[in-house]
Amino acid sequence: MSETAASRHADPRVQRVVSLYETLVPADLPALRGVYADDARFKDPFNQVQGVAAIARIFGHMFKQLEAPRFEVDPTWPKLPPR
Repeated sequence: MSETAASRHADPRVQRVVSLYETLVPADLPALRGVYADDARFKDPFNQVQGVAAIARIFGHMFKQLEAPRFEVDPTWPKLPPR
């Protein structure tokens, strides 16, 4: 079994977000509420939205438009000090 980017990060909050993104399928869109605040902002090259419902719509649209979208998180992100 290969080690995932999530399992290599010490912060369980980051592990949860990375794991969700790397395994995201349409049925998991409601789980976005577990990793985003209600008023979270999301920005990518095509969208800029606020709120979990709007973020879920972005991903829902992505799943409808693309054949097999996936996310791969680069494990070389900067390490932040623990809170």
